[in-house]
Formats: sequence, C-alpha cells, structure tokens
Amino acid sequence: MHEARIHAHICGDGHIYTEEGQRGTRYVIEYTNSCKELIEEYINDVKKEYGAAVEVLRHKNTYIARFRSKTAYLRLKALGAGRSREWRAPITIFLYKDQNKTIDLICAWIRAYIDDEGHIDLKTRRITITSVNENGLKDIRSLLEVLGVPCKMYKIMRGYAYRLAISGDNLVRLAQYMRPLHPEKHRRLQKLLSIYEPKSLKAEL
Repeated sequence: MHEARIHAHICGDGHIYTEEGQRGTRYVIEYTNSCKELIEEYINDVKKEYGAAVEVLRHKNTYIARFRSKTAYLRLKALGAGRSREWRAPITIFLYKDQNKTIDLICAWIRAYIDDEGHIDLKTRRITITSVNENGLKDIRSLLEVLGVPCKMYKIMRGYAYRLAISGDNLVRLAQYMRPLHPEKHRRLQKLLSIYEPKSLKAEL
C-alpha cells in the first residue's frame, strides 16, 4: 500500500523529473502539500517502499518533500505517474490474484488522491475531484466501480477540465472503504456522513 499512496500523491500534488548534475542524471521525485500529516505519511511510505531518505523543505505554509532515486523514478513512471495531463492509474496495476489485496491497494490509492485533489463540499453534499486529465479521471472512475461506488463525470470550464462527483448512498459506501487523513477533509466527511447515514439506514429499514 505504500507504493499505491506514493503513486497517488505524485499524480495529485507531485511530479517526477530528471536534472543534470556533475555526476550525471539525477532522478527526482517531489511531493508538495500544506498538510503535515500527509507529508509525514509520505516520508514513511518512501522509507518503507524504497529505503530512501526524504528531504523536506518549507516555503511559507507549504512542505516540499523530495528524494532522488532512479529505481523509484522508473518504477513510478512505469506505473503511470506523469504530468498533470498525462498521469494514469489503470486498473491493471492494482490487479492481484488475492482480491482483498486488490481492494486494499485501490482504497489506499483513492484515499491518498482524495487527500490531495478531492473536495468535500458540505453545501452540495458530495465529494468532487477536478482535473484537466480526462483519461486519469476515467481511470479513477473505473477504480471506484471496482469498489461498487458509481460516480458522475462531466466537463466543466467549457471542456478545459473534468469533474467526478460522488454523493448520496455512493458517498456513504465509499466512506466504508476509506477516510481522509487530511484533518479538515476528515472532519467534513464526518459531517456529511452524519447527514447521509441516518437516511441510508431508514431506507434499509
């Protein structure tokens, strides 16, 4: 699950790139976020998955977590990490003979991506994910379908960007699989569930 979360964070608020140095090409993996809890989890995941030390810089209220590793760079790139319009999260990278492992990996990926790019809207009572990457969002839609969580996907900003929306019973079902680590998003989801769950229970009765 460590690598699934790392991959999701790079697709969300990170990027991978190369730079030339005196000793040759450097392979850099960088993740940026203002949430300390997410940065700490990322550092731990990188250490456990790749055995690499992460350098953390701070600019105002933002943390920049960076490490160098050719192995990690090539691996993440092969799994679909890339630029904003290019990254992918194809279902094939999550498939294992053990279905429980497949579900665990998908949940870890989606939770990490929502922690970065998801918006939990109390006014419209839904979770939305917005991106300029149409194919990437289609991949997420496919992952959600594996969990039995259908969602709506539509164009916004005259087709410049796309949005996924999860609401109602589907939002409650998704919450059974994952809860955000981001404190504010966790709080907002709990508040939405306090609205939705009694209705879902009443419908079942």
